[in-house]
Amino acid sequence: MDAPGADDVEIALGVYVRRVVRRWWVVLAAIVIAAAIAVAGSSSGHTSYRAQTLISIGTPYTATGGAPITSAFCTSPVAPATLIKQDSIRQEAERAAGLKVGALKGHASSQPVPGAVTKLNFTPAVNIVVQGSFKGDATAKAADALAKGVQTACSQYALRRETTTKRRLDRELKEQADLNTRLDEAQALLDKVQADSALSATNRLLAATVAGNTLSNITQRQNQLDQFIGEDQSLLEQVRYVELTQIITHAKTSKVTAGGGSGSLGVAIVLGALIGIALALLSYAVIPARPRETQ
Repeated sequence: MDAPGADDVEIALGVYVRRVVRRWWVVLAAIVIAAAIAVAGSSSGHTSYRAQTLISIGTPYTATGGAPITSAFCTSPVAPATLIKQDSIRQEAERAAGLKVGALKGHASSQPVPGAVTKLNFTPAVNIVVQGSFKGDATAKAADALAKGVQTACSQYALRRETTTKRRLDRELKEQADLNTRLDEAQALLDKVQADSALSATNRLLAATVAGNTLSNITQRQNQLDQFIGEDQSLLEQVRYVELTQIITHAKTSKVTAGGGSGSLGVAIVLGALIGIALALLSYAVIPARPRETQ
């Protein structure tokens, strides 16, 4: 024998269902209104523009180039985000993009490239992102200008190392060229002495010894310079392609439309149906059911 309570619940549910079905037009009206609101909101969504510039944050090394410096500010993952918020960098980007002062506030961010964070908590690859309702190519110009600001701020140490290394390499190359000239002259002098039959054997030996010693000294110094030049050339390449912050990919503007889509329309229909059911049931308190509707 079934419990009386279960029968009561079943009867009550049946009454509610019949009431909703009899006033289906209330549910339908609620669904139509909700869908219309969703479509209107979607069509009125404003259009914004997005651009991002990919930069490679350089890894600074010690003076000899032997070990990376992991305690520098720019090695921190928060460095790009902090720098693009600085007034000097932001305002320069606004000028470069032809925007009003303060236009980029709240519209610029930095995003580490997925998978680029190292074990040292250092992010070598970062996207500088600008998004807003800016006209024309202002969004891309702003992103590139912000990236340039980060590049300049994070490259000061490496730029000084590049300058000093380049000057030292230039001196070494100049000395090498001078030594080549002196080597040719010393070799020519030795050949002349050895071929001069007017000189006595003693003088010829003495002159040959002097010329030979000169050749030996020049060759020894050349060997040293070859090593120094090779090291400095490698160090210069390291500074330029590893330590300096570089812009990898310049920004391109893309359109981003805010607002709903098929997903939001579906949610609106479901909500409209639920609201319609509730209104259909509540409507009986305002417009009581006719005798035949209670049957």
